[in-house]
Amino acid sequence: MQQNRNRFLQVSIFLCLWFAAFAVVAETPYSKGLLFRVQTGNAAPNYLFGTMHSDHPQVQKLVSQVSWALEKSRLLAVEVEMDALTAVSAVALMVSPDGTGLRESLDEKLYRRALAEAKRLGLPQAAMNYYKPWALAVMFSLPPIKDGRFPEMILTEMAHRQGKPVFGMETAEEQLAAFDKLPLKDQRAMLRYALNNLDRLPMVYQELVKTYLARDLGELLRISRDNFNAEDQGQIERFQYALVDSRNRRMAERLIERLSEGGVFVAVGALHLPGEKGLLSILHDRGFRVETLY
Repeated sequence: MQQNRNRFLQVSIFLCLWFAAFAVVAETPYSKGLLFRVQTGNAAPNYLFGTMHSDHPQVQKLVSQVSWALEKSRLLAVEVEMDALTAVSAVALMVSPDGTGLRESLDEKLYRRALAEAKRLGLPQAAMNYYKPWALAVMFSLPPIKDGRFPEMILTEMAHRQGKPVFGMETAEEQLAAFDKLPLKDQRAMLRYALNNLDRLPMVYQELVKTYLARDLGELLRISRDNFNAEDQGQIERFQYALVDSRNRRMAERLIERLSEGGVFVAVGALHLPGEKGLLSILHDRGFRVETLY
């Protein structure tokens, strides 16, 4: 069960890479910092913390530097509130029930390349055939788990110890549906991109960690953009809407009422924060004061 939970949490690492790849970098609002104070009227301040879904030791250590803000808050909001049932449901969304569609979804060359990588990872062909193309792209691109203690998990444990409720801004089904609803040709493009960049992804990941620790969201966007190349403008726009813009609006709408009351600590993937359509700009446009703290 813990393995399923970690597998779902790992998916968010790949989501970050893909979300960033389609963002506009020029003159990005809120491109510096990881901890922001968001407030309206005389309500207690809220805090938005941009996380990186990684169990890198320095990323874990960063949580302790912002934990004071959680201590001052009345509740914690995370992207998805994880439990055993959620993790199992999430993994179920990554596979097809009958296990017969993958080969028909891919051309022979792409299927053979996927089969070779699955074999290298120890995934039998029979099991691979159940996975959807986007899910295979995710699996092939994830760095190995060390201890599985991602920032969201650490913060959730802190909140539970402090007796504070935890609120999920999305369900696992909603989060993964962003991929599941993509046209098949876009899912194939994701898989092809993953297979074409297997050797480079570990270096990209290390560069992302380094830049995240420097609290430079604009540079994070640039790195991801430079490591992705898509000639199909329509594909880029579909990714941008499905994976970034629509989710930011949904999370903002579910936060507004709670933020208006004050005292909320929000932990969300760092690349949801910056940009004209990022969470911070949306909240600013809704009348909240936004201040960079760290």
